Amino acid sequence: GNTPELSETRTVSQSCTITTPPSGDGINLTRTLFIGMRHSEVSLLQGYFLKLGYVSSNSVTGYFGTITRTAVRKYQCDRGIVCSGSEWTTGYGIVGKKTRDMMRAGK
Repeated sequence: GNTPELSETRTVSQSCTITTPPSGDGINLTRTLFIGMRHSEVSLLQGYFLKLGYVSSNSVTGYFGTITRTAVRKYQCDRGIVCSGSEWTTGYGIVGKKTRDMMRAGK
């Protein structure tokens, strides 16, 4: 079923990110992340925000809640990606392509 494949994917994405960062301190997220999700990539995102000082260590849970959304919005606003609206109107608070590209570059 799905569980072995999911855990296999989780292991691969974590080890790839840890052993071979794409460039400098960037992270390589492959999916759109938004509030309510629980996924290994959410943990990577939270770990990245921890390094940037956007969240505390007890916020690295793998669950995308309001603290993570606030951090995403701060990141997006600080980097001039988007600074207003909502997830569903402007992408403010969602980790979409532009945000993932910026994170991959480690900016």
